[in-house]
Amino acid sequence: MASFHEVVADIRTRLARKGFTLNDTAVRVSFNGPRFDTPILAIPDVHLCDGTAGDIFLEGDARRAHKLVAVLGVIGDYMDSQPLSCYALQLGDWFDLWRVSGGDPAQMTYGKIQNAAVYKQILQLDADLGLAHVVGNHDAGFLRSLPDQRAGQPALFRLGFWLGRNVYALHGHQHDLAPPAGSSWDETVVHVATIIGALAPGITHLEEYIDRLGGLPGVAQWLRDTFLGVRRDPPQPHRPPDQSLLPAGIRAGGFVVRENVDALASVVDKIGSLPASHGRRADVVIVGHSHAPCAAWTDTPGRPIVVVDAGSWVYGQANLLVAAGDTIAVYDVG
Repeated sequence: MASFHEVVADIRTRLARKGFTLNDTAVRVSFNGPRFDTPILAIPDVHLCDGTAGDIFLEGDARRAHKLVAVLGVIGDYMDSQPLSCYALQLGDWFDLWRVSGGDPAQMTYGKIQNAAVYKQILQLDADLGLAHVVGNHDAGFLRSLPDQRAGQPALFRLGFWLGRNVYALHGHQHDLAPPAGSSWDETVVHVATIIGALAPGITHLEEYIDRLGGLPGVAQWLRDTFLGVRRDPPQPHRPPDQSLLPAGIRAGGFVVRENVDALASVVDKIGSLPASHGRRADVVIVGHSHAPCAAWTDTPGRPIVVVDAGSWVYGQANLLVAAGDTIAVYDVG
């Protein structure tokens, strides 16, 4: 099993050959023993638009596309060197359908994005790698149909993924969920957990899930709104340092007090109780969505769950999450 330092050194060397660096951030958590049986490489929110002046990924600088091409190439090279021993995924909001369509992302196609010349190499590498994608609130249209180059790989676009026995990845917009009027929290969270954690391959309309599960009309509408993009992104959060004692099993880490971390961890904990999880229980949760890298922890119930936000590729950031051995950390590609 590769150590964390070995994996980081390998990635850093490969990036350097392409003219880029891997810079430390303050987000790093080290456990008292091995926690990641298989290395994990995760790219957070990218927000590919249509390549025009309003494209928040490019920010008017086509070199940002070259940087993402380099990172995708390095991930592919690393995966080739470590067959069957690496998880690689993108944490949602791969496309930004809201900004391109100006409306409900469930009702649009991807032509303006997938046909943008500046993204040709990125989308080709994405398809060649067979990169797994969590579905986010900005690309929730993936629940109905996939971009042309990925149309034959529906199992790689889901609301959540297990990464080994104890790590779960989801976009993270689930943290701001609020139950609709007239339904209990317990009823609501069970529906949410089932939707996210069913782990069924393929792209299935959420209404079809809800019909099979017998959801109440209010819950059904709320879930549809939640996952098809009605809810907006949160403002950039201010997260104060968490001054509490480190939880059991953690050797070191810079933690913050994160908004609604209990709710997010509770959803993932319920996912672990579903039959489709086959007894897996998450003690590490990887998310994106907020664009602000951080680590937080909570007891749910009575055991620590660490939630690591991997950041984003917008607003001047270019983050990459790496986990292996006993450590998980977020880096910035420069």
